[in-house]
Amino acid sequence: FGYAALAAVLIYSRHFPTQSLSLVPPSNFHSKILYNSNQKTSKLRSDTTPRRTKSVHNTCIFCHQSNDNNLHEFQKQEEKQSKLSNRQGGGGGGGGTYRRFVDYAWEKILQSGLLSDSDDMLPEELATNSSPARGFPEGSIVNIELRCATRPSSEGERTTTKSPLRLARYALLETLAPTDATTTATTTCESFQSIPQGIHVLNLVLFPDVSLALPVLGVDLVTLPGGKHLMAIDFQPILPPQENVVTVFPQPYEHYKTRLETLHQKYVLDQRDVMPWGGDIPPPAQRFFSPYALWTRIQEKQKMEEEDMRTTTRRRRRDCQSIIQKEVFDAFCAYFDLYLEMMLEVNHNDDENDTINTTPNREENHVVQQGHVDYLNYRRDNDPARPMLTRLYGEDYAESVIRDILFQMI
Repeated sequence: FGYAALAAVLIYSRHFPTQSLSLVPPSNFHSKILYNSNQKTSKLRSDTTPRRTKSVHNTCIFCHQSNDNNLHEFQKQEEKQSKLSNRQGGGGGGGGTYRRFVDYAWEKILQSGLLSDSDDMLPEELATNSSPARGFPEGSIVNIELRCATRPSSEGERTTTKSPLRLARYALLETLAPTDATTTATTTCESFQSIPQGIHVLNLVLFPDVSLALPVLGVDLVTLPGGKHLMAIDFQPILPPQENVVTVFPQPYEHYKTRLETLHQKYVLDQRDVMPWGGDIPPPAQRFFSPYALWTRIQEKQKMEEEDMRTTTRRRRRDCQSIIQKEVFDAFCAYFDLYLEMMLEVNHNDDENDTINTTPNREENHVVQQGHVDYLNYRRDNDPARPMLTRLYGEDYAESVIRDILFQMI
């Protein structure tokens, strides 16, 4: 899925060097967690997770003052929801470690009106799958769930509405255990609960229209057995660097650079004590990383913070799950909200100018479109999650998901 997954696969391979996991045949369990056009929420979410009061984290309030109807409605919802208590989730029974993250993002994507759930792009046989989870209670599974959103079609027509976003999609892996001895993979979803110590992965990507020089929003959050966690969140540049200078935003939207720098300082640089730098990024991948990426690895053993020599007391140990659900979640909300705010501004300017093109001439348009092609080619051909997906669900399924869903060529 991304660079976080690359490090994850290396760790996973060391844990399970010869593991070959059999594919669980399609079953009633699978059909319970598929999506359709009349069902906008996940069966897995609703059946396994107690209903929670909807809320928006208090660090994620938009400040954009456009008169755009979509954004206005968005702000009204946030003002209403910010008064409610924050939703607690992840790491325990019900939703997995990153269920809370994807629920937050997907709800906002659909509320924005820029995209709507798409069944056409996601074949039923790829929408979900499961494989036995070794080393956990009998009947435990590693479940994968995929979901796509594309530009909404005009009512009663086959044409799609104009939107600066062309696609959002996610892949979510969760390790689930049966709640009692009689539960099997063919029983209903309410009979499963999350295993925080298992595999939990969220790969979420938002793709701009291919005519736009705007960055891709890429999110890779990976948890592996052994208490290893790898996080990458970034506005991934489409334009190739010029004289070693990375251009994340085209000129009309350069003001977002300052906003992103501020987020990077607050949620990354100022929190190195709990989210240290994740290590060097391989040179081929650097082409698609911005200077403002959140990239970190955290492990349970390294969270015992240094002794304060002046007072000879030890600071409280931070649990990785609490860091994920606090610092990582706050950063995720901030990065995601800024990206969606930018897209809503582009959409608003679109309506006024009747164009979504941020580049002035044909030659520059070609460079932008080639940048999108290069991004998809690199991610598809070098996807480090391929070995893990193949071990869990088989080669045919893994290749179809990577080629046809995650990084489908434009």
